[in-house]
Amino acid sequence: MFIGPFCAGPFHLDLKKEYHTLLTVLVMLTEPHLFNADALLNRIAAASLERPIMFVLGSPLTSPAEAGAPGVPGVDGIIDLVRERLRHVCDIDPFLSGSSADRYQQALEVLKANREDPTHLIRRAVLMDRLVADPTEVVDRIVQRDLNSFDSIEHDTENWHFGPGLQALGKIIAGRPEIFGKVVLTSNFDPLIEISVRCAGGLATSIGIDSDATPEIVSRSSACRVIHFHGFWSGSGTLHRPDQLKQNRPQLLDSICGYLRDYTCFVIAYGGWDDIFMEGLQSVLRSRYGSPAIFWAYFHADPEWVRQRQLPIMRELDRLAIARDGFTPYYGINVNTFLPRLFDRLGRPGPYRLEVRIPSPDEKAQLPRKRVVALVAAQDEAHEGPQFPDSLWGIDRGRFLGLLNGSADKGVYESLVQTEGRIHREIRGHPEFAGLPVRWWLRLDALRLTSKSDALEAIQHAVFDAYDPRFQYMRSKALPPGVELGVFLEMPRFTDSEEAVDLLSRCVACIERAVGSSRLLGIVAQWLKVSRSDFGAALEKLRRLWHALAVDGLNQTQDYAPSERARPDRGELLESSAGDRRQFLGAEARVVEMYARGKLSEEVFLREHGIKAFALALRRGLEFPNSVQLASQVDLSCTDFWWLVTKLEPTPLRLRQLFSLTASRRAVWGLCSVQEWNSFEGYVQAQILDARQGRALVLK
Repeated sequence: MFIGPFCAGPFHLDLKKEYHTLLTVLVMLTEPHLFNADALLNRIAAASLERPIMFVLGSPLTSPAEAGAPGVPGVDGIIDLVRERLRHVCDIDPFLSGSSADRYQQALEVLKANREDPTHLIRRAVLMDRLVADPTEVVDRIVQRDLNSFDSIEHDTENWHFGPGLQALGKIIAGRPEIFGKVVLTSNFDPLIEISVRCAGGLATSIGIDSDATPEIVSRSSACRVIHFHGFWSGSGTLHRPDQLKQNRPQLLDSICGYLRDYTCFVIAYGGWDDIFMEGLQSVLRSRYGSPAIFWAYFHADPEWVRQRQLPIMRELDRLAIARDGFTPYYGINVNTFLPRLFDRLGRPGPYRLEVRIPSPDEKAQLPRKRVVALVAAQDEAHEGPQFPDSLWGIDRGRFLGLLNGSADKGVYESLVQTEGRIHREIRGHPEFAGLPVRWWLRLDALRLTSKSDALEAIQHAVFDAYDPRFQYMRSKALPPGVELGVFLEMPRFTDSEEAVDLLSRCVACIERAVGSSRLLGIVAQWLKVSRSDFGAALEKLRRLWHALAVDGLNQTQDYAPSERARPDRGELLESSAGDRRQFLGAEARVVEMYARGKLSEEVFLREHGIKAFALALRRGLEFPNSVQLASQVDLSCTDFWWLVTKLEPTPLRLRQLFSLTASRRAVWGLCSVQEWNSFEGYVQAQILDARQGRALVLK
């Protein structure tokens, strides 16, 4: 009866207009409000004062900024890689349809059916972020999951590309670990978040979970826990298919829900897969427990576009959070412009006000308390001569494993550091020696080093001096180019050779995981007061275990007191051992006595006599000031001469003389680059090794 007026006439038109206005208002009231980047900056700055903030990040963080630029390919880039890998096998396009995410998943399934495990492709894709072309053999080892190769390449921090957003993220987490460095969640497979944190001076631990597990599988520490909930590039697998992403993973789900309740959650550069994170997010928003706060950053700069294209997911999340205002969306958030703005807004922490400077190998190092020598642990006791530990291990640029049996801790570590500083200054003053690596020595406790599963955390736990400038630089930015690591291990009480070898092997493995075997230039393990037989047994076992390295030992360190070149008095002879008295009566003893009294020149003594006389002279503490200068005139085949001169104290003058020698002579001391070694003829290389008494020279 009253329908007519509503269907016709002017009254009908006015009511219809009001109806549409009311409908528009109702729709606006039920749609989530979208805010811009300025509002998000304000909100995060305020939230950072309340409780920790957890980043949730996706592939745009590490994707190339433009075609051909370095970066880890995103969804469309992976599809192109699959197309290229299968170019001569099949056409993938007939198998692809739907959204970019659908096409990505379908492409990887086609790859798996026709050629390889998708995880192999993912590993190649991650390496596309590198600034250098890695050798084919390195890429192959990565693809085939050689864990040492992963460790080595992840710690080659200088050759990874970091976009502006990723670089700022690392600085934010490293600068305020108590706020932003608790937990990071990511769907990415690559290690770039962790590497960016380490480069900025922070600590980060990778936790890749491709099945069901709690992140507590990695023990808690001060390091930021970066949880890859779709799997990690060095793990056994990566998740791509819808059924994989949605599989039931109750342990991981429970952990994610806990993080969402405890931390403010900032989602950026993440599109929202139908996966375990979205399941956890919806579960927490439905729950009455906790106080979730979700800041969701959308990339597109037009809020209307965002509403139209992504309205279903926004409505669902806002509907769930409406009772507690737990979900706030933002538009126009580009990860590569927003995170640098956030870093500036938060204020730069102290470490970033100044550029981090590379310390010298001996900066702030203690001077050796005493100069010590030790006998080379050799089977032929007649050829045993005192040797300075830093002449055997401090000069050599090759890779070695040294065992030291000390009578007490007499400052061998400090001597090694001091010698390295001297070598560094010589190299720096001669551009032609730029190919020679510099070594940073760190002193570590062996038991503490093997007490933790995470290699980087273990080194931080084991270091004796946490304020060592080299350790602090490594902790913030890793080893700089041209610098390799030397480790001085303080070993526990020696029980038996088997246990000693096992502990040392585990220490070496841990250090190699932390820095990569290619960056490890020497390890010296020091025991105290071990019997000669036990020490010799351990040395022989390690020589068999690491036959490709220089494995040698110095036995029972003693204080060094140089003698004058004069005949010892009768009292000294009476106090000497019976063996020494017999030596003083022999031909070698008479020659040494003549040299000590100045009746025989240094050149004649060195040219005309051999190891027995040299060993006796060294035990007397006699000096040979011109020996290195003579080295330029002595043939490499005169092995007795080289045996002596390589055992002398590496004083600043002697090191300068060493660097004035030709490359083939320097190589006897191990002061040789790979390029120089490869330039020698085969017979010259053989002569050098003979002059080194067969001691291996393993160059990087």
